[in-house]
Amino acid sequence: MFPTNQELKKQAKSTLRETFPFWIKLTVVLVGCSLMVFLITQLLMGQLIMMEALQLRDYPTAQTDLQMVESGVEFIFRIDQTNLVLAGYVSYLSVAIIIMAQIVLFILIAPLKMAALEKYWQAFRKEQMREEDVLKWYKKPSLFAKSVIVELFSKVTYWIASVIGLLPAFLLIYLMTLMKHQMASIAVVYLYYALLIAGLLFGFYIHVLMQPLAYCLVAKPEYTIKQVIIRGLGSTKQYHKEFFKLRFSFILWHVLSSISYDLLEIYVFPYVSVASFYALEAMAKSRHEKNEQPIA
Repeated sequence: MFPTNQELKKQAKSTLRETFPFWIKLTVVLVGCSLMVFLITQLLMGQLIMMEALQLRDYPTAQTDLQMVESGVEFIFRIDQTNLVLAGYVSYLSVAIIIMAQIVLFILIAPLKMAALEKYWQAFRKEQMREEDVLKWYKKPSLFAKSVIVELFSKVTYWIASVIGLLPAFLLIYLMTLMKHQMASIAVVYLYYALLIAGLLFGFYIHVLMQPLAYCLVAKPEYTIKQVIIRGLGSTKQYHKEFFKLRFSFILWHVLSSISYDLLEIYVFPYVSVASFYALEAMAKSRHEKNEQPIA
């Protein structure tokens, strides 16, 4: 019988308590680096993207518009429901700087994330943990490349899925900005929130499906990228629903972590990871037992 979420979480907590000194230092470093990336991104966004909220009564003739100019994009969004006009400018240079900064920081942190996951994997497997294992993800070109590619593949897939999932909600809110009468658009507000929630759930579902790829890489570093993707995606075969339920049960922790600027990830990241290891192990055992049962 497949274990419950409570049982999986209990096992994860027990494992992390027993091995606390071995994984906490690297987790603190990882969370610190992630916080640095967040702060740098916010700093760049604040300095390079200009936007202002104006009162609609001061600009009653303003209309939703988007114009491509020589050095960037100028935009105006009229939102009658809030009596606001959002006006702003984004330069092509600012977008390029933000993208380049994100790429550099992403490449530097991806191996560190894999090193942290390997620590949790070793704790889960009760294997000997060595400090030098952390540096191999940077020193070995093959592992460095694999960590970046696997993380990038997972992120891009998640981003694409999120955009597709949220597109109906974005289109609806854009149409709302074009409506002249406030009462005429109130009826679609509920539809907007429904589409927004559905889009977020779809993106989260794809995110959950992508997580085992990183777990597969730390468990089998010798695998090729193709093997990691195939084996990783196949690790939740027949148990997508159970794995999604497990990961979704941590949603409150993720919300609290976001509010704390990811500082709570010091606890949440290893907790979720080890619980997922136990779930994937249970799935593998269950599939094996089913395959061994004779056909009635």
